[in-house]
Amino acid sequence: MICLSWPVDLLIAQTLDESSRHPLPSPADGLVAVKAAPWDDSFYYLDSHNLEILAADIHGTVHYRYGGWGSGVDALDLPWALAVAENSIFVLDQGRNQIIRLDPRLNPVAVTPLPDDRLPIAFVRDIRQRFWVLFEHRAGLYLFDDNGTVLDVVADETSGAAAVYHPTLLTATPTGIAVWDSVAEEVLGFHLSGNFHWRFPIKHGGPFLAMASLDASLFLVTEKEILLLNWEDRQLRLLPHSAGFIDLEVEETELYGLDPGGFLRVLHLNQ
Repeated sequence: MICLSWPVDLLIAQTLDESSRHPLPSPADGLVAVKAAPWDDSFYYLDSHNLEILAADIHGTVHYRYGGWGSGVDALDLPWALAVAENSIFVLDQGRNQIIRLDPRLNPVAVTPLPDDRLPIAFVRDIRQRFWVLFEHRAGLYLFDDNGTVLDVVADETSGAAAVYHPTLLTATPTGIAVWDSVAEEVLGFHLSGNFHWRFPIKHGGPFLAMASLDASLFLVTEKEILLLNWEDRQLRLLPHSAGFIDLEVEETELYGLDPGGFLRVLHLNQ
């Protein structure tokens, strides 16, 4: 049994007020993912209703768009996830089984094809400029280069106790990659080499919508709260004032939470 307690001694989340709420691009009901740009004050949003990516400022003003309905070269079939790295935005298009690389103004730069015989459900870009991809109903984490060549498969059925049979979420960490197994109800950490690093069971009872990393901590988002896992001290805690998020982005000492009510809400972290 894991005991949950308020993390007052380790991590304090200040009470949210109106200054902590920034308007989202309108309409906001289709926004399902957010990423912060490390190179300026922009935010990138995935709009699942209009099948497009938006670049907006902190006031919710949209400056650039990519995708939308249609069959043109810039159309997106089913955008599913975002990543930001190397002065670029990466979009996982589930409908076309590919990852599209965009520049900060959302101009297309390159396309990485993924296998046509499986459905990609999550991905990250690591500091070695590789893609780690999860596929529906497939064990393990698949590593691809920019050309779509499989470089390695980590934690598949051949990996013994380190196998991840039902991976659904993953995020980059300072030491590698963390992945959530929704059936085993545990999160596992792997080094960039693919070697198993750590695991932690979380018998929470509700589905996790998103996962983000900061230092040795993971934030796991549910419909009602955010759980904070520190894998070094092996403690799991509830983060106060954290209800209502559907996605989460970590930027330095702030958490940006995507609120379906039309706001980008901010939790300021004091460590």
